Amino acid sequence: MRVLVDGYIYGRSRFGGMVRYFDSLIRELSNRGYYVGLLLTHEIADHPSLPLTKEFVQTIVTTANTSSSEWDVLLASPSSDASVRARRTILTVHDLIDELHPELVDESSRFAGGTAPGLSETVRRADCIVAISQATKDDLLRYCDSPPGEITVVHHGADAAFLRPAHCFQDDSLHVLNRLGITKPYILVVGGRHGYKNVLKALTAYGTSGSADAYAFVAVGSQTTYSDEERDIIDRLRLDNVLLTGYIGDVDLARLYSSTSLFIMPSLLEGFGLPVLEAMACGAPVACSTTPALVEIGGGIPVFFDGTSVDAIAAGMKQALQNYPRSRRKRGREHARKFRWVDTVDKLSVLFS
Repeated sequence: MRVLVDGYIYGRSRFGGMVRYFDSLIRELSNRGYYVGLLLTHEIADHPSLPLTKEFVQTIVTTANTSSSEWDVLLASPSSDASVRARRTILTVHDLIDELHPELVDESSRFAGGTAPGLSETVRRADCIVAISQATKDDLLRYCDSPPGEITVVHHGADAAFLRPAHCFQDDSLHVLNRLGITKPYILVVGGRHGYKNVLKALTAYGTSGSADAYAFVAVGSQTTYSDEERDIIDRLRLDNVLLTGYIGDVDLARLYSSTSLFIMPSLLEGFGLPVLEAMACGAPVACSTTPALVEIGGGIPVFFDGTSVDAIAAGMKQALQNYPRSRRKRGREHARKFRWVDTVDKLSVLFS
């Protein structure tokens, strides 16, 4: 069977949860024996995922040179070109943050991880619709007024790098921490920091709760400079242990998760929340907001807090730092292992015919 994957994200983002989703999806489809095509709006010469696509993608096509007769299945996105067709079109919706809460979307990431103009029309063109969480499905039902039976929830998975036995994470962890300049216990955030990611409130909570005396604040992600707002908080609260690592690979990220005193995800909105899953898989203590997707994915294991309140974030951080027993970490590991990319593709492939 010939499956065409709309790889629009590769033209908009170099790293992040969406890129990880497409990398993992393409790899698993190829491993199943599907003939995989990657649809791009334009040729991309230097994307970090190119080595993977060369290994697992049989052909790369652009919107200008593909024919609907060539493909059995199109795995489409809300931004897919209407002229690209296949025998069967499966639309995956990751979130509706751009649609429902544009005021919380940073301009630099607009449409990169969620929806695009004309979502309702894209939904109508699809043969079936996939939402990556029940939270996204609920939003989609409200926005597009689609019958519930037409939307299938298919969760993401945790990559193998984060699912290794616990003792594997300790190898070379100290070397990684030293290389990154992490010299004391630390609180970890991963991914984007602006807009609905809400890291400004988390940084304020860190600085006003007393945590800064004992812990560094480590932010992993492609944004390698402080925003003006972050610099204002750092200067006002006299914080001298806030570290931006830049992008790091999965093996080193797993070591950071496994060594952290606390992983925190304060997002006001999410479609899924993959870092919560990764952190639990690595045995990290986790505290996160009560936005519906994180509650869904967390399975009752993280410490939850109201992400709109600095005081509530600070209280959640303090609780998780003081009382997160080994048994809770173990339950987090066991829960994360229920989310596998092989299961993601199992559920998707049922929809191919």
